[in-house]
Amino acid sequence: MGRNVQTGSSKEQRGSEGDSKKNKARGGAWLQIVFFMLAGFVLGIILGGMLGDVIPDGTSAGIEMIYFGLALLAIVVMSVVHAAIHEAGHLVCGLLSGYGFVSYRVGSLMFLKKDGRICLRKYTLPGTGGQCLMDPPEPCSDETPFILYNLGGSLANLIAAGLFGLLCLVPGIPPVLRLLVVIFVLVGIALALMNGIPIHTRQLDNDGYNVLELRKNRTARRCFFAQMKANALQSAGIRLKDIPEELIFLPDRSEWGNHICAASAACVLSCRIDAMQFVQAQALGEELLECADGMPGIYRQITTLEVLFCELVGQRRTERIEELMSKEFRQFLKTAAKLPNVPRIWYAYELLYRGDREAADRYRQRFENLASNYPYTGEVQGERELYDYVDTVYEQRLQTAGAAE
Repeated sequence: MGRNVQTGSSKEQRGSEGDSKKNKARGGAWLQIVFFMLAGFVLGIILGGMLGDVIPDGTSAGIEMIYFGLALLAIVVMSVVHAAIHEAGHLVCGLLSGYGFVSYRVGSLMFLKKDGRICLRKYTLPGTGGQCLMDPPEPCSDETPFILYNLGGSLANLIAAGLFGLLCLVPGIPPVLRLLVVIFVLVGIALALMNGIPIHTRQLDNDGYNVLELRKNRTARRCFFAQMKANALQSAGIRLKDIPEELIFLPDRSEWGNHICAASAACVLSCRIDAMQFVQAQALGEELLECADGMPGIYRQITTLEVLFCELVGQRRTERIEELMSKEFRQFLKTAAKLPNVPRIWYAYELLYRGDREAADRYRQRFENLASNYPYTGEVQGERELYDYVDTVYEQRLQTAGAAE
């Protein structure tokens, strides 16, 4: 009885913590919305005033709209440039902190270090415009620096904005050039604040929030460095199942409310899938989904994907499969179509649940198309083995059904 009471109390506590995380995430999402609205309002006012100096008197309304369209295009271009600067800031500050280069990505273009050379690959991670991943210095401990690396992107945006802003002080600068400089400066400041001011959302936490979490939580620091080390090995072609156990760190369940710790637990789940330990993987995944409020959206959806895969190759319970195949999850599968495990889940779903070999084969071909330029070769090898396992399960079920008849 005492154990039942304790379990009930823990559930109530987790429920309270979950509600707190939900409220914090909603607050972060609203903060982002308000920030974007304010940034757009300020940028609109400034651009409106400056375009008056650029557009010649007597210009028709149609031509004025073209000028406004070009100004909006300039904002988009400057945003891409600042995204590249942001990730370069992480890179430089990481190198200054003793980290080693692993990969640098802007959009879907990734520069990856492999076998001592820099290779160009294509990789897309939903919810991110870029990413710079590095290998922490040895020996890795609680004292390993992390603040400069995490805030280096925002720092780079501010420095670039400040340096270019000096051009506005040049006498006789053409109005068009002045306008472009102002756009560059404002976009840089906006991006720096958006990433530097700590914001927690259900989808992805920013750099500033990561620093706060890492400063106050030693377990989160251990998870953070372990994940970076594991990623460095993956980049070198090492399979997840072959990564040393000390780098595949499963934090205590009480820590899963922390998004960095939850991401580390999701990494353990992926390792179990790679090792084809499907029963253990599904048990962990179901536990993670119970505590999913602390997990960034991308990890929450990937956890759902792997739990669904385990269900398809295992018990194949109709009600659970339909529950996991929610509207939100299906939308994620559309936006994350270029991740290699997404075609795999569709392959298993079409073959093992719907029995449609033709549809399944289309997803297998889609995976092979992605694999040709995918940066993590070990992951590709593991995915191919999982496809083969799905085929084995399918054939076994056909034989069982035939024998029953």
